[in-house]
Amino acid sequence: MNFYKEKITKDNIKDYKGLIDSIRYICSFNGYDSNFEYDDDIKNPSLPENGKLENNHFIGFRLVENNEPCVYTQYYEKFMSNDTIFLGDFYEDKKFHGKGYGREIYNLLENEWKKSGFNRIVLNVDLKNTAAVLFWIKMGFKNIDFSFESNETEFEKYYMLRLSKKI
Repeated sequence: MNFYKEKITKDNIKDYKGLIDSIRYICSFNGYDSNFEYDDDIKNPSLPENGKLENNHFIGFRLVENNEPCVYTQYYEKFMSNDTIFLGDFYEDKKFHGKGYGREIYNLLENEWKKSGFNRIVLNVDLKNTAAVLFWIKMGFKNIDFSFESNETEFEKYYMLRLSKKI
């Protein structure tokens, strides 16, 4: 599989709208509003307490053969310590699920991070998103650091797991 990587900016985020729209269904079963604006994160990125904008990255991957966006990711370098990456978003266009693109692209990112001196990755995953939980376990995230309530509606509470791994 051949991909190319690009920084996602206000100028090219519109190219990723279809990909982001393909994963909106996840919001519904995790208790989030699925009507979010697809470019909100780029316009107003959330940072950890005392976070620096230059440590926050929005990266997209496209298929070389047809220039089609297949994965959108956001990560934060030096999260809580200088050797840790926080993987905030990792969205694969739904039509590519099960083809190995997500696995290959995640492995590319992990290798880049390791070469850059990072040795730990953390992420949050919605507990109800069984497919994502299983994907991250396959990718080596076997440490459950903690769980937390992520959202509450009138009828249900929603929970996330903080997973981590050493690289």
